[in-house]
Amino acid sequence: MQAIYKLRSVIELSRNKIDTILLSKTKVQTLGINPNVVNVPVIVSLTSYPGRIDIVHKTIKTLLNQSFKPNKIILWLADEQFPNHVIPNTLNELLQYGLDIMWCDNIRSYKKLIPALELYPDAIIVTADDDNYYSKNWLEKLIDSYKMYPTAISAHKVTKFYMDNDEWTWNAGGRDYYNTPSFLNKLVGVGGVLYPPKCLYKDIDNRDLFMKLASTNDDQWFWFMAILKGTPIVVVTDPIIHAKPVEGTLSSGLWTVNDSEEGNFAKQFNSLIDYYPMANEKMKKEYLQRLEEI
Repeated sequence: MQAIYKLRSVIELSRNKIDTILLSKTKVQTLGINPNVVNVPVIVSLTSYPGRIDIVHKTIKTLLNQSFKPNKIILWLADEQFPNHVIPNTLNELLQYGLDIMWCDNIRSYKKLIPALELYPDAIIVTADDDNYYSKNWLEKLIDSYKMYPTAISAHKVTKFYMDNDEWTWNAGGRDYYNTPSFLNKLVGVGGVLYPPKCLYKDIDNRDLFMKLASTNDDQWFWFMAILKGTPIVVVTDPIIHAKPVEGTLSSGLWTVNDSEEGNFAKQFNSLIDYYPMANEKMKKEYLQRLEEI
C-alpha cells in the first residue's frame, strides 16, 4: 500500500512539473475578463511588490486565460513602493486584455484582499498569489464550489486542524481535509480562495490589529475572521493541491518566514486564539461534534 502511495505521488508530481512548464508558456491573445456582470460580480485580486514586479506578469497571464472569465482582475500595488507608479511594460501590455492596476496603502500581503473588500463589498473576491501559475480550470472549480456552497468560503488547498491531548495541531500539505464545510479547514492562500460577499467578521480591515496579531500570516487572519462570522471553509471538488511556482520565486515569500522551524505559524495562531477565545470555542465545539459522529 505504501509503495502504491509513493508511486501515485511521483506520478502526480511529474504531471505537476509538466503542467508548470506548459503554463509558463501561456500567451494572452483575447480579453481575459467578462465585463458583463451576472448577479454577483466576480473579482480576482492579487498583489505584488518590487522584488517580483518584473515576473508577476507570468502569473497574471494564467489568470487572464481562465475557462471562467471573471468581471475584473486587479493587481494591487503599494504607493510607497512604487512612488512614481512606474510599472514594467510586461504589465502595461496586459491592460488591453483586462488587467486593472490599482494603488493602495502598504499593508504587505494583506493587499491582496483588504482593498478589494473595501471597494467591492458586494462582490465575490477570489484571491491569488503572485508566485504561482494557475491552471485553466482553477477559477471554474472555485465558482462551481460557490454554487454548491454559497455561504462558505471555497479553497483549493487547506490545512486540517484537529486536537491531540486537548491541544490544537494540524496536517499541512492539502491532502487531508474535512470533506464538508468546516471551521477546521484553514484556508491556504497560494491555492486560491473564493470569498462570498460579507463572509468575514467586522475586524477584517482593522489594520492595527492584524499587523499586531498576524503581521506575516494573512491566511490565519482571514481564517479567524471567517470563523468569527460563522463562515466555514470548504475544499473544491477535485482540488488543485500542488503549487506551480513561477521560476525565481521559491527563495522568497512568506512561507520562508511562516513555515521555518522557528516559524511564526504557531506563534501567530496562539496570538489569535488568545485574542479571540470565541473562535477557539467554535473550533472546539465543531471538533467534538465530529468526534461524536465517528
